[in-house]
Amino acid sequence: MGLFTWLFGRKEGSATATCRENEGLLSPGMEPSGRMGNGQSRMPASNSEVENLRRWKESGQARAWVEAHHGHWGHAEWLALLSSLERSPYWPMQPEAVGVALEEEKREWLKRN
Repeated sequence: MGLFTWLFGRKEGSATATCRENEGLLSPGMEPSGRMGNGQSRMPASNSEVENLRRWKESGQARAWVEAHHGHWGHAEWLALLSSLERSPYWPMQPEAVGVALEEEKREWLKRN
């Protein structure tokens, strides 16, 4: 299963569909590695990508984004986030790692709400 399918559900569903049935596939803090669901190999994250992700999470922006979206988002919101991150001082980052960070924040948000 690909990461985007895991994050956003299958194409047949609503654009704002969540993946509750797939939560917990990755442990908190674990980044996807190896082969992606589409059979393509993914390059390992560079030190700068790992550092940029850490700085972004520590800035509170990941948490704020999840809170602003009330723990639910669709593909369009995901693409808009990636686009804004590409223009930020936190780029480059692995999109898969950004998705994992958002899912971690979402689990925390759900516990609080």
